[in-house]
Amino acid sequence: MTTTLELPEIALHDSIQVSELVAVTARLTDVLREESKQLRAMRIRAVGEIQDEKHKLISWLEAQKKIIALNPNMKDQLSDADRDAMAQVAEAFAQAVEENYHQASIARAVNQRVVQAINDSVRDRDHVNTYNAYGTTRGTVSTAGLPFNVNQKA
Repeated sequence: MTTTLELPEIALHDSIQVSELVAVTARLTDVLREESKQLRAMRIRAVGEIQDEKHKLISWLEAQKKIIALNPNMKDQLSDADRDAMAQVAEAFAQAVEENYHQASIARAVNQRVVQAINDSVRDRDHVNTYNAYGTTRGTVSTAGLPFNVNQKA
């Protein structure tokens, strides 16, 4: 992802610039779509490369959300054009969030299944039969523990 958006300074006053809010939300929507595309292709490294920009965009939007929450009458002062622009970008953003959540869930499930398959394979390989002097087995012996654990956080 080569295109980045220069974030405006976070407003420390009682107003926000709707055009900035729309631009940053649209950029975050694009980043989420790119992340979903990379997740779908299981390009986890590429997903990692866009996390910094995603987190900056989210932080900026969270700061704007706090300003709006502290000044609820700001919504009443918006023009119809600003309301329409915000509604359009909000709809696209909601769709991108839903798709991103879906793709992240799939990637997480695939990753957990791969790790489990590796654990199962190691466990099966490391249990060997032991034989006595008569050539009969005396059971199984584990030769090693599992090399890693499944990280359940995500």
